[in-house]
Amino acid sequence: MSAVNQAEIIFGSVRAGQYPGAFPPQVEKIITKLIGADRPVLHLFSGGSEIGDVRVDINPNSNATHKVDAFEFLKSAESRRPWKWVIGDPDYCDEQAKRMGRPGGFSSQQFAGNVEKENIISDFMAKWTDNILWLDRRMPRFNKVFARKKVWLIRTWGWHNVRVLQWLSRVARPLEVFA
Repeated sequence: MSAVNQAEIIFGSVRAGQYPGAFPPQVEKIITKLIGADRPVLHLFSGGSEIGDVRVDINPNSNATHKVDAFEFLKSAESRRPWKWVIGDPDYCDEQAKRMGRPGGFSSQQFAGNVEKENIISDFMAKWTDNILWLDRRMPRFNKVFARKKVWLIRTWGWHNVRVLQWLSRVARPLEVFA
């Protein structure tokens, strides 16, 4: 991947959102301003968020439009269409996944060593999206198809010391798309 074009650090008044796992208000503002009217938007691990035309979360109490496992959704025919933006906000660790009503669900902690799940996400992104917004320090590899456009380091004053929002934008199409 290429070097980061821009980085921004957000300090001070950033606080947790209105529900457990919610975007801090400044993060929600960044995301909504960045995606603007560009559609469609897919939001994976969406929780209580209402950002995105299609929101996927396994928690039955979420605001998801599809209350299913994100990996199963990514393998479905319904997901396989062009997305202008894909937002990813997985639970930070397995314990948080359980607290958020997703026992046995996914957390970014599982990226370490889980090649199968990482491949599902990275292959999907390479084929179907132009832009990725990923809110976590750990993220799947996205090959050389994407370049990092901007990184926000967010001090939330909660149990997360620093959250990281990364914007990756497509720079190439994988060859199999043209086959």
